[in-house]
Amino acid sequence: MKKLLIITLLLCLAAGLFACGEKEEIETKPTPSTESAAESTTLSGEELAWLAEYEAQYPHTYKAGGFTIRYYVENGMAFVDYDGTWLPDDDADATFVVPIAIEGMPVRWAWEENDKEVALRKLHCAELIVPAGIEAVSMDLSNADVVRLGPDVESFIISRGTVERIEVDPESEALSSKGGVLFNKDGTIFMQYPTGRPWASYEIPDGTVAIAAGALWFSRPVELKNVEVPDSVTVFPDSLDDLINTYGYQLTFIVKAGSAAERYFKRQMTGEAFRRAKEETGEEPFVLRTQGRG
Repeated sequence: MKKLLIITLLLCLAAGLFACGEKEEIETKPTPSTESAAESTTLSGEELAWLAEYEAQYPHTYKAGGFTIRYYVENGMAFVDYDGTWLPDDDADATFVVPIAIEGMPVRWAWEENDKEVALRKLHCAELIVPAGIEAVSMDLSNADVVRLGPDVESFIISRGTVERIEVDPESEALSSKGGVLFNKDGTIFMQYPTGRPWASYEIPDGTVAIAAGALWFSRPVELKNVEVPDSVTVFPDSLDDLINTYGYQLTFIVKAGSAAERYFKRQMTGEAFRRAKEETGEEPFVLRTQGRG
């Protein structure tokens, strides 16, 4: 998570056109009508300057279906950036397949440490396909109806975006999907709730033993309002700020009386994160509902 925040900050500085926080750049920043800074007539002088700098840094283009990918070449490798801010040809109804090679050159994604990690920013597609060979994927300010993770993916993070369903290759040794929700391979760790899922309530499957940090952390409002936690869950993130966005909106957690979940949430209600969020927002960051023992 710290790495993703660093990546997002660097991208913010590079774009120079928005403030990272509650204001969504996706709604406030105009998109150019052409690929060329020289031909674009919809941008301000400052935006044109940043677009020209972006095109100079990534001078080559690669067309993949309804999408354009910009890259530069160094040491026989294609260094790729995907920033939908400057890519007006994108087809939001199309399928985006993460490239692992361009013109015979292996791909390295900008801001990532190796060619096994992918960072996508402002990608809007119907379907995102992550092929074999990719181990980590992060999506920032991006939307997809479905994300299909390849067999080698071990980490998937959604930041300021929406995904309706997450599917996992059955050959994966690290992850699995239950009804479009991301879990570890044996289904015992709840990893990521799909932020665009049109459900008001979600019941974590019985047999789940842990909720991973970030599994229910959303940066923007979602349809989800109620989360039922079974008795089997005994491991939770240490910090409430790692479980939920305490400055976002209010979730209701439904737990069994006497369960580990009840003890966890009652402890969080006396903690600093809960108190601080309540003082600053005027409402409790979550509501706890306790049912009879199972």
